Amino acid sequence: MKKLLVLCGLSLLIWTHPVSAKETSSYDVKGMEKAIDHMIVDQFQDELQDAVVDFYKRDTVKLQYDWKEQRYDVVELEQSKEGHKLQYPYVVTFNVLVYDSEKKERIGTDTLTFGVVPVTSKETAKKQGKMFSVAKLLNYRHGEPLQ
Repeated sequence: MKKLLVLCGLSLLIWTHPVSAKETSSYDVKGMEKAIDHMIVDQFQDELQDAVVDFYKRDTVKLQYDWKEQRYDVVELEQSKEGHKLQYPYVVTFNVLVYDSEKKERIGTDTLTFGVVPVTSKETAKKQGKMFSVAKLLNYRHGEPLQ
């Protein structure tokens, strides 16, 4: 009987005592997406510049990214899932603004699509000379410059 009274007393104490959990943390999904997009652009900077120079056949072309443009995303990422096989485990599409640095004019709003195979081990990274991924340009689509 004493045990029952003690258990009832503890239960009552627990139910009536306010419980304060640690403050929960949340993150802004849009902010996180933007940070990841910036990281991906940084990782592919050389591949993007090489592809643009190769397409326009001149060394004076440079890239810009319009992060505020509502008509497109700068970075779009697709992942191959079971039943939806892509040619590569990941396909990354970049929308870039291309300009000629000598003439100071925009010459295109281009879309570049890369197939990406992530590097999964240090040995592979050493062999390929890259730490994060191996990318192959799958498609280059030229668009007229935005006004």
